Amino acid sequence: MPKILRFAIFLLAYALLADWARRNPPQAQDALTGGKPSWAAERRIVMALAIFFVPIYLLSGLWSLKLVLLLFSALQLATSMNWVVGLIQGKQSEQLGLGYLWASTEIGIKYAKTATTMFQLIGWLFISYPLVAGVFFFRYPWGSPSLQNSIFKCSLIFLIFVSYASLEILLSVILASDHLDEDTRQALFMTLLPALIPTAVYVAIAFRAFGFAGKPFTFEFWGLSQTFSLEAMVPLLALFAVTLLFPYVIGTQRARSKNVALLEITKGYLAQLADILEAPTAGQYEDELKTLRSQVIAKRDAFTKDDPILTLAAVYKNDPSKIPSVFKPTWDATASARDLDPRFKLLDHLDKLAEESQNIAANLKDRAAGTVEQAAEHWSRRYESRKQELDSEIEGTKIRKPLITLAVGALAATAASGILDEVTKKALQWITHVPA
Repeated sequence: MPKILRFAIFLLAYALLADWARRNPPQAQDALTGGKPSWAAERRIVMALAIFFVPIYLLSGLWSLKLVLLLFSALQLATSMNWVVGLIQGKQSEQLGLGYLWASTEIGIKYAKTATTMFQLIGWLFISYPLVAGVFFFRYPWGSPSLQNSIFKCSLIFLIFVSYASLEILLSVILASDHLDEDTRQALFMTLLPALIPTAVYVAIAFRAFGFAGKPFTFEFWGLSQTFSLEAMVPLLALFAVTLLFPYVIGTQRARSKNVALLEITKGYLAQLADILEAPTAGQYEDELKTLRSQVIAKRDAFTKDDPILTLAAVYKNDPSKIPSVFKPTWDATASARDLDPRFKLLDHLDKLAEESQNIAANLKDRAAGTVEQAAEHWSRRYESRKQELDSEIEGTKIRKPLITLAVGALAATAASGILDEVTKKALQWITHVPA
């Protein structure tokens, strides 16, 4: 068959695969929904394999059923493990999924220009693949080892790492967000661990395909020994650290500091209200409560104005008709997760304090002179009790440490790195011309 005809067939197949991928984008939030394995998930697995292996075969004739089955098993295992995690989380999984969707929606809104630029760059790289692959295709003889090695490496770079990059960046930013509640962050961390399985396989394949595997070393423990390639394991562990571990730790610390700061704001206003009511001075408590209410409202408005998401939420709440029709289903879904966001908790607290201070002032004003102090003292004790509850919540937020989650993740990543390195070493031996 003439080379030009072979290349034309590749371009047609590549265009069809690209259109299929466009119509079936990866739904990362499915990892937190706790749903059963679906045909949509299976289609995405087949699509991921087809986008990688079909161009390689059409351009070079390289094909390995065993390698296809290995990657299919890795993707299938990751999907099944996500389902198991969803079952363990139970009904809470749906709420956590909404929390994740809320965080991803916020990032898309706050960093719209950056996200658009990144996806445009990825799109251009995806389009560039036929051009780069075409250079190798017309340079080397069909089916030659040089062509197969070049196309295989080119496909790893342009089709796998480029497509994974956008999702990994998005997930890392979400994990590092200071607005994500701790339960959702931990659930996302645990459900992303299985995703390291197929990613680690691709990384291990790439390092061995590019000849970076290095010399093996033997580890012995209690009479058991295993041979590993340090150069192949390091990038797998680095991948875990950069995409999961570091963002999780950074996000946890940022969220902890942010939550404490927001709780301190509420506690400060509760303390002021309790002090005013502890010993209400005749003729003054009404003005003091009015001043406090004005301060609370001013804080709420300034806090909302300084945050684009809170501003947008206020606009949509006051006038739902302003929500774009295409965006409305997503916004309605994410709005269900507002209780997980500490910023909205603060706004709810401030709204409640503003309303209560107004009601208390009106109530005290209507009371007989001899009953004002007794009623005020009752409310003072009530708000002092709420302030103490916030103190306990603040202390609990400060001391909470996700050590168990991090330990499980680190051990899982280390074990998977060693196992997958050896599995991949065997897998690449199935491809005759790609160095293992």
